[in-house]
Amino acid sequence: MIEIFDVQRPGQVSQKIPTIPQKRTKEGQKGIISCLDFSPDYAGLYAAGSYSHNVGIYDETTNDLCLKLTGIKTGVTQVKFSNDGSQLFTVCRVSNVISCWDIRNTTDVLYDLPRPGQTSQRIAFDIDPSGKVLTTGDQSGNILFYDISSGASENRVLKTIHAHQDLSVCATINPMYPWLIASASGQRKYTIDEDNSSDDDDEDNDKDSLPIDNSLKVWRIPGHTEWFSYPTAATTEK
Repeated sequence: MIEIFDVQRPGQVSQKIPTIPQKRTKEGQKGIISCLDFSPDYAGLYAAGSYSHNVGIYDETTNDLCLKLTGIKTGVTQVKFSNDGSQLFTVCRVSNVISCWDIRNTTDVLYDLPRPGQTSQRIAFDIDPSGKVLTTGDQSGNILFYDISSGASENRVLKTIHAHQDLSVCATINPMYPWLIASASGQRKYTIDEDNSSDDDDEDNDKDSLPIDNSLKVWRIPGHTEWFSYPTAATTEK
């Protein structure tokens, strides 16, 4: 189900849009809707990703299902349109790729961007305002930059930055200042009580061996952290 709120009105009134006409049917889009994105070209379309391994493209005016993308192996965690609205990028759980779909012509996968992500945790990606570069984190703590402006290309990786000591969960580009990127890291850690573990597993279960990096960083391209001091009212008067 998709729920729509009017943020210009107070209260909790919403419009609930069922994605299937009834429970026992093969029509519509089944599963928990996990992510949404609206087409930026004002075509009146939005995409909805589902944990049931599919993506639905809906009409923004009527909320009717226009297209359903299938063949995805696991639950979808993020969907995002290209700047011109002709392509849709998707990523799913426990997957090492970000897929680019052609939703205007063939509705097939045009290409896959390799991105280490063998985890159930969401690893978000972003597209810069020019629509030419896609950025994302990975499970090794890196920030990856891809060229998505060219046609057929075997290697689209532009740059890799080792940003964190733990899983990098996102890399977001500032829409006003595209040379600024924010990245975050961290994930839930599990340890086994030493009293309940065998001596052979003590080394593997050592808490000190688990890298823990729950941090937020702001980067200035090409990848060096910098902090800027902005003039305050006091300094301006001087």
